[in-house]
Parts: sequence; structure tokens; C-alpha cells
Amino acid sequence: MGQPVERATDVLTDRGASVTTEPFLPSIGLSAIRDLPGLVRTVQTGDQVTLYAQEGTVQWFTVDKPAPSAVAAPAATDVDERVAALERELADMRTQLQALTTARPARAAKKATGRTTKAE
Repeated sequence: MGQPVERATDVLTDRGASVTTEPFLPSIGLSAIRDLPGLVRTVQTGDQVTLYAQEGTVQWFTVDKPAPSAVAAPAATDVDERVAALERELADMRTQLQALTTARPARAAKKATGRTTKAE
């Protein structure tokens, strides 16, 4: 509070906030006024800060947090890479399963004919 709008805007945008400025209306009341330096310590990337100014000086502000759906999703390439890795892993597992199911009938046939060793 009491800071020039340009300075407050620069500090907040450097911290990753989106800043808009509106005219200050004294009818808001003194209970709504907060300490601007305290805001700078708590603002986070993606926050929407509205500065209410009178004659180029911040008189009041609000901070809106982004909605959960507004949080950045992983890049499509990251998702595509992960899906490709999972598909390769699944193909390897299918190959291993096929090898096991192919080996099992042969092993059962050996047991039936009595040609098994203790190791089997």
C-alpha cells in the first residue's frame, strides 16, 4: 500500500503474477486495505493480482489463485513419451508371457513321458 503502481506491477510480474489495475473506490472501506510488502512475499506464479490505485499509488489489492484446471498440464510430448515407454514395456511383458506359455506345454509333455530331470 502506498507504492507507485508501476513499481508494484514490476515486482509482482517478476514473481510470475498477472497484474491488472483498477481505480480505487474509497467505499471499499479501511478493513479491506492490506500491506503490499506482505503481498509480495506470498504471491505465487499464476496468481491474478488486482491493484486498486488512486493518483498512481496502490491503495488496495486482491489476489486470486488460479483454478485447479488452470494449472499447466504436462506437455503433450512428455505424455507421448510416457505412453510410448509403457507400450514398449507392455510388448516386452507379452513376449515374456508368450515364452512362458509356450515352454509350459513342452515341460508338461516331458513329465508325461517320464523324461524329466530333478532340475525341472
